[in-house]
Amino acid sequence: MGGKKQIEKQIEKQAIRRIVQRNFKKKRMENMVLILSILLVTVLMTVMFGAGISLFHNLELANLRMKGTEANVIIPHMEEAEMERFGRIEEISSIGRQQFVAAAAMQEGMSGSQVFAMTAYDKIEWETHIVPTLSDIQGTYPQAENEIMMSRWMLGQLEIDEPKIGMKIPVSFVDLAGEEKEQTFILSGYYVDYINYAPNITPNSANTISANLYYTEQGSTKKAIGNMAVSQEFAKRYGTAEGLYGTAKIDDSLSTEEAFALISEVTDRQDIIVTGLSKTLAQSFALAVMPVLSVILIMIAGYLLIFNVINISVLREMHMFGQLKTLGATSKQLRSIVKRQSNLVSVIGIPAGLLAGTVLAESVVPGLLRRMTEGNGFGTTFETGIIISPWIYVFAAAFAYLTAALSNQKPSKMAAQVSPIEALKYVEQTETIKAHRGGSGGKLYRMAYRNVFRSKKKARVTFASLFFGFLIFLIVEVCTYGADYEEKYDREQPDSFTLQNLTFQMADAGGIENILNESVTDTICGFEGVEKITADYVEPVYFQNEELFLEPFIKLQAQYTGLSEEQIRGHLRARSIGLPLEKFEDFSYESTFSEAEIQTYLEDGTGVFFDEYAEADIRQICGKKITLSGRREGGKTAEFTVLGVIGDKGNKYVNTPQYYGEVRDDDVPLYMTAEALERVSGEMLVQTLRIQTDKSRDEEILEELEAMFATTTVVQISSQVEAKDRADAAFDTIRTIGNLFAVFLIFMGTLNFVNVIFTNIYARQKELAALESIGMTRNQMKKVLMLEGIYYSGITMLFLCTIGVAVSYGASWLFRTAFVYFAKFGIPVASLCIVFVLMLLISGSVPVLVYHYILRESVVERLRKGQD
Repeated sequence: MGGKKQIEKQIEKQAIRRIVQRNFKKKRMENMVLILSILLVTVLMTVMFGAGISLFHNLELANLRMKGTEANVIIPHMEEAEMERFGRIEEISSIGRQQFVAAAAMQEGMSGSQVFAMTAYDKIEWETHIVPTLSDIQGTYPQAENEIMMSRWMLGQLEIDEPKIGMKIPVSFVDLAGEEKEQTFILSGYYVDYINYAPNITPNSANTISANLYYTEQGSTKKAIGNMAVSQEFAKRYGTAEGLYGTAKIDDSLSTEEAFALISEVTDRQDIIVTGLSKTLAQSFALAVMPVLSVILIMIAGYLLIFNVINISVLREMHMFGQLKTLGATSKQLRSIVKRQSNLVSVIGIPAGLLAGTVLAESVVPGLLRRMTEGNGFGTTFETGIIISPWIYVFAAAFAYLTAALSNQKPSKMAAQVSPIEALKYVEQTETIKAHRGGSGGKLYRMAYRNVFRSKKKARVTFASLFFGFLIFLIVEVCTYGADYEEKYDREQPDSFTLQNLTFQMADAGGIENILNESVTDTICGFEGVEKITADYVEPVYFQNEELFLEPFIKLQAQYTGLSEEQIRGHLRARSIGLPLEKFEDFSYESTFSEAEIQTYLEDGTGVFFDEYAEADIRQICGKKITLSGRREGGKTAEFTVLGVIGDKGNKYVNTPQYYGEVRDDDVPLYMTAEALERVSGEMLVQTLRIQTDKSRDEEILEELEAMFATTTVVQISSQVEAKDRADAAFDTIRTIGNLFAVFLIFMGTLNFVNVIFTNIYARQKELAALESIGMTRNQMKKVLMLEGIYYSGITMLFLCTIGVAVSYGASWLFRTAFVYFAKFGIPVASLCIVFVLMLLISGSVPVLVYHYILRESVVERLRKGQD
């Protein structure tokens, strides 16, 4: 019995296979449309997953290269014996050490604040923490004392354009004891690093973190802008403990506070530095939501198209299914026929889509990634190539097949459930149309309208398919309609240019340099187009009194610095920010003084505001006397009255006091007039210069400013023109990607429309022939069919201009709220007009072309259709 059943199953499978193959050959046009539909879905999936995976990978790599290390914990002056204690922490996966040994001689014309570091790494630090941040590594790490490894940028500074391993390179250097040395090294290898990954950035790569931290501890503003890797033997001879730093990689699922507390508890070290653990759930969600939404949109659009094609195909084969059921075919077998036909076209469409998607991704994605990151600060760290991962093909094929499988569920169920008698006499059912009578004869436009909605389900699917693609296009156009740059400038950059003195970032007040001095200001005033220059003055100070109301500030500074409260008392640090008197009108404040009293104190230069640095009680601090002393050489001592707490008056830059003056996190911010600041300052220092210009001259002024500060890394230039360029690039990229995506969906919707119109008119051949036989002319027939197509486009545009605009407004609001607050809402009238004209051309011409196709047969032949 078992053998007989097995034979019957084999015969059943062979019969189903023959039916599927015969139908596949018979329905060439429908299969071509179905294969094209699946191919398009697969192409979109391949490009989407390829772009998404490549973007995530390249962004992670760029961030790692900018950071300069895989490590996220830095331990100053870690001795070898301490490594055992750090190794007891399970969350730490690797521990290494790097040592700043010496500074190589600088080239002529370079700033005194720039250093070529000579750094030694142990095996773990180099191979585990540093190598992943490099590229194009040639040769090996130095082992002997006279071996050296250099970056390509560093070799370029030595005018070595074609390095060869084994070549000799003489280097003059100064060790940390200040002794000048000279030695000839043998080049053991070279590589590409990203210390100088972009122009106008202050190098701060962890490739040379030991050098940068060493100079910070020494109160110097020097930064390593180039690196030479030296051996451990060289470090043993010339290095000192002051240049030695430990690094570790800790589980990045921990927060910065959790990692710090864990390490502090085990090692009793309070001076560790934890970085790179600030990724939030919101950031992760923002990265994931766009590709997920894109995949969902593609699946919906693909479903609408594939479902319609399969559904129409099943309806046209209903006679065949009835015959098969009469001969004894089961519902399961009929369902299997439909699914096998769908699987057959999937087997052709998905591989072809993967191939076409790969070609498209290879040619399009690198350019899109390049445009996405232009002007975003990644510089040379960002790779624009596409990552060809097996997961791209797995995900693309799986989601494309899932879309096709979901699309054939309802048609296969419909084929399986139909009764043999109904199937044999099956004519596609339409909604009942009410009889219409009139005395003026039949109107063609009314007839066309009724024909469009004679099958409401089919009409809804067609409208949805068309509307969906155009809706995406409209949303993209609305969201990227334009930018309100005045809003952006008001919040971020109200001045045409700002120049910031970065030496104010140093903890040691003695390391602050008078860079933006009067001479610099006079030179900039001489630039054509400069209209006004204002300055933020900053002076580091100490509190001389230890009043009880200062306790909240002492506690907060102790937390920031890692020192005890006792160590802070008597040495509570602050930074006084001197602003023009009229500037205080832009801020809000809490105070027990009247406005007239506050004005008097500010004019006299005897009043000072705290900010929300600590949650101090206004009643406790207002009216208190504080004595401040300048921390720099020549600083003075003066007494001031606390006027209250200053705060934001709105969300604009000019109403936010924290944007004025440079204050380190561990200093108490104090706000006063420039005249008041003179009472504690021996020499007034400018932290920020704010320049207002004639906008037509901004490009030329930017070039002049960049040339003026080309040899220094301690002046940061910000400008409205650069901010606008970055925003324009971002908008162009979003618009390009969105419109490319929308074009695919519009094409899928249009293909669905063409398929519906073709099958609809083809199925109505007998009906159209009957109308001709009772006197309806071919021109009238063409007009009716053309009007049907125009109704499709007109109603779709009506939906687009009503529901579409409402949805686009909501999308624009979300876009402004979550991503680009300065995006401007607007209706792209010109784009909508172009789209409408194209829709009219397509929808008006396709029905007429299909009608010409069926006219190859005579009226009599068409009337005999279905009488077999």
